[in-house]
Amino acid sequence: LAPGAVGVKPTLPKTAIGANKPPAPSLIDAFKAAHASDDPMAAFGRGKLSKLNLEEVQQCLEMMGSMEWGPQANLVLQGLMSQWGALDPNSAIQYAMQIDSRRTRTEAMSSIISAWSRTNPDEALSWIMANGKKDPVVASASLTPLFKSLAARDPAMAMVQVWNLPDQGMKRTALRSVVGAMAQSQKEDVIARLYDSMAPGVDRAMLGESLVEAWSRYEPEKAGDWILNNVTDPMEQSRTISRLMTAWGYDRPEQAIEWLSQLPSPEIRRTERGRVVQTWAQDDLMGAASY
Repeated sequence: LAPGAVGVKPTLPKTAIGANKPPAPSLIDAFKAAHASDDPMAAFGRGKLSKLNLEEVQQCLEMMGSMEWGPQANLVLQGLMSQWGALDPNSAIQYAMQIDSRRTRTEAMSSIISAWSRTNPDEALSWIMANGKKDPVVASASLTPLFKSLAARDPAMAMVQVWNLPDQGMKRTALRSVVGAMAQSQKEDVIARLYDSMAPGVDRAMLGESLVEAWSRYEPEKAGDWILNNVTDPMEQSRTISRLMTAWGYDRPEQAIEWLSQLPSPEIRRTERGRVVQTWAQDDLMGAASY
């Protein structure tokens, strides 16, 4: 089921304020209008959500219990969690971690950390460092917005902080975010030089894969040339080529297959060509068959 799908309504915990103090009539009216609308988020107003104080956020969460659950209601919930995260992230996290649905809980945590990362990314990172091992899935879901904020402020320091994360999966998620942000700022060559300076190992391999992912969507030829000239470990080369083919093979399958022909390994050529053709056939069966 998709996040927020009807039939998987979460049980939301009680709040300290909202459960004991009735909301103002104007807030009730706004929430009733949202509940009756085909687009609750628009009816309630994204701008209005960002103006709610902590008491009003909690009162709205209490009223969430009467809303029919679905994608739009989930958007309202995530908007409320984001606002709570901007106002008081620690108490927001305590609330979110009590949500019974893992999917909704993970999304709520991501909304909170995303808001927290805009106001104080260092504190948000400290929380993840201290709590990430307890629930790596929840922590990983929060890493993309956090490290995007960190990279926008200081990409070199963000890269250092990636390597300090307690879990390999968390490192990979954060690394993609930092490399993606640096690629948008046209700093891929800085990443390439960092790769060259690192000793062979898991961390360098992850950096290479992230760099190829960043290049492959818009500059697949550059990514391919970089792999051939810089990635010498056979297993690492195989993984980075697979990353490249995922994007290039989908966008321009004929060109991707032509590039594969220059690879010295017949096994990699055969495996990746088969993956590209299979993906191609899902969208254009006749084109793939004729090729």
